Amino acid sequence: MFSTRRCAVLHLFRIFNKTGWPREAHAPLQQFFKGLKRTLVSQSATSGAVKVQEGKEALQFTLYRYLNTSLLQSVERDAVFSHCYNVLSWNLMCRAGNTATIKYKHLKWMEDALGVYFAQMKNDQEGDRPKDARHVYANPIYPEVCPILALGLYFLIFGFDPAGRSLFSGTSQYNRYLKQLHRLLEAESEELSDKGLKPSDLGTHSTRKGAASYASSGTTSCPPIMAITLRAGWTMSKVESAYYRFEGAGDQHVGRTVAGLPSGKADFAILPPYFRQRTDRIKQIIQNCFPNAPDPGTLSPEVLEFCLASVVYHANTLRQLNARHPVFQTALFTEPNLMSELLPQVICRQAQPSDRIQPTGIPLIVSILGDLENLKAAHSQLKQQLTDQSQTIIDGVTSRVVSILEERAIGAGTVTTAGLDTKIQSLQDWLEQKLAFVHAAREEPQPERPPQVMLRAPPEFKVPKVSPQQAWQQYWLGNHEKGYPPLRQWKARDLPTKTAKNRFGEYRSLMRTMEQKLKEDMGAAWKEPTTLEEVNQLYSQACHAIAVPELTAKNRRRRVNELSWATVKKLRRNV
Repeated sequence: MFSTRRCAVLHLFRIFNKTGWPREAHAPLQQFFKGLKRTLVSQSATSGAVKVQEGKEALQFTLYRYLNTSLLQSVERDAVFSHCYNVLSWNLMCRAGNTATIKYKHLKWMEDALGVYFAQMKNDQEGDRPKDARHVYANPIYPEVCPILALGLYFLIFGFDPAGRSLFSGTSQYNRYLKQLHRLLEAESEELSDKGLKPSDLGTHSTRKGAASYASSGTTSCPPIMAITLRAGWTMSKVESAYYRFEGAGDQHVGRTVAGLPSGKADFAILPPYFRQRTDRIKQIIQNCFPNAPDPGTLSPEVLEFCLASVVYHANTLRQLNARHPVFQTALFTEPNLMSELLPQVICRQAQPSDRIQPTGIPLIVSILGDLENLKAAHSQLKQQLTDQSQTIIDGVTSRVVSILEERAIGAGTVTTAGLDTKIQSLQDWLEQKLAFVHAAREEPQPERPPQVMLRAPPEFKVPKVSPQQAWQQYWLGNHEKGYPPLRQWKARDLPTKTAKNRFGEYRSLMRTMEQKLKEDMGAAWKEPTTLEEVNQLYSQACHAIAVPELTAKNRRRRVNELSWATVKKLRRNV
């Protein structure tokens, strides 16, 4: 700590064109700082009031899971951003500031992992080092820390940067994450207190420290330390940087470990959730769920495909954590039958030879564990087959012996149990036929009732805080997840409270602005949309009717893709 202060003073001398410390002050200052360090160490050893650790505390994996679970349970849209930012920072083992610099072109799907490139880091200020992808793996076992699920939720809820460049659009995303992290730590101060921590003990660098500590010593079968060093981007000596080079297998092992997959089990090699086949129908659904995605040359469609598969796979888990999560207002859930169509097509298990993707970064011990589990499963299956065959033989022999004895008894005129059961069953069948005939004669055909339409909004209803495009989708198609019809069918008077009526009036006014613009532009060709694809196409034609200034009053670029319809309405009113 005091070394940094000394460097700051030295830098002050250089600002005033001084080459360094005055010659006569060099020896006394060196002796002074040396004695000061001894004094501080002695105080920390004898007094419990002095902090032993330097800097922020490393974030433990259990606490990391707990904080991300809290973010998933939140109903706030900003929690989705914080969750995605935090999980990516942990898995990339990078400084939080580097996470904000990720662009769409830096993302690439590589077999069963997401590859993320960094154009510049602290140890590569001029961008001269080789650019190697950091492999980021899904964690279907712990969905709260799964980076692919977090990225899928972020894309579905916030959409994409209109400029088509940054993953986290805006000019101060690091500061935004920092503020929200402080709010989260303050809200969870009681849990931190149980672990002997205060909110001020943790910061953005705690994630980097915790990820590196977990990867290097969090398990008994850790990846090579050099692979961890290269992934974390730590500066090495010239010998190390010349002879220890990046290789994919080492980084893949680090990626699986830091993702939180169990390194002592065969599930360490589990594949991410993925679709059985990438059919034309799947491609169309991806376009409908991510209607404003950048072109394939900017963001690979494979990234969106695996993100969507993860959200589909964890849909029930999300419902249990938070049934009011903002993702349930997106087209994936509001469109009828879309989720039920996708769910049977998603696979998540250990790899088989016929799978379209294969696992990477698997150490030898995990492969052996997988083979042992396969042998155990084959043994259990063979044991069950032998048991079933034995039972079949026993039942067959017993049935044949009983049948022979029954035939001999009937021939001798003896009343048997089997004969009595047969007679009773025949009388029962005859009686059921008679009763069915009587009921059929009494019943008259009833006219079919038309399906009931919810004419009035339920008492708890309020227009959700969603993006203008998601609001436009529910305006025409409703919300299948909540059981609401198209919102354009309701009037303000159908809502229960005055606040809800006013909010609905604002919403309806914004949607009608776009609708009226389309009718003017299309003329006689106008027709009401009935499918999600048609709704998205019409929105792309009418969204300019509700455009807002790209720059704020302070001349900062506005995150247009993250604005809710209510914010858009307010900005248009102010303009």
